[in-house]
Amino acid sequence: MLRIIKVEEVDMYGFEGNTKYFKSLNRAKKYFKELIKSHKDDLAKEDLSYLGKPLVYSDNSTKIVKNKPGIRNKSASMECWYSSETDCGTEWDTHVITVNLEEILIEN
Repeated sequence: MLRIIKVEEVDMYGFEGNTKYFKSLNRAKKYFKELIKSHKDDLAKEDLSYLGKPLVYSDNSTKIVKNKPGIRNKSASMECWYSSETDCGTEWDTHVITVNLEEILIEN
């Protein structure tokens, strides 16, 4: 069985970007953290955040056997500020970006 780890960035409309596949879990985790860090400067303030917090982690990993890792499935949702130019000038709003780390098992 082959194990591949997919790391991707998904915007609030479901569009994927910055997707990479890894054989190494350590390299996948490093890229996962890099994607999160790339948005740190744009995070919404906690009191203005739709999510309640500007950065929310979730771990939906499963355990096959006690004390042994199963399928890894982690995500980080970030609420970030962005600006858009309109006829009325510059408008500011927030949007949610989610970074996913998903382990994929491929059978031979």
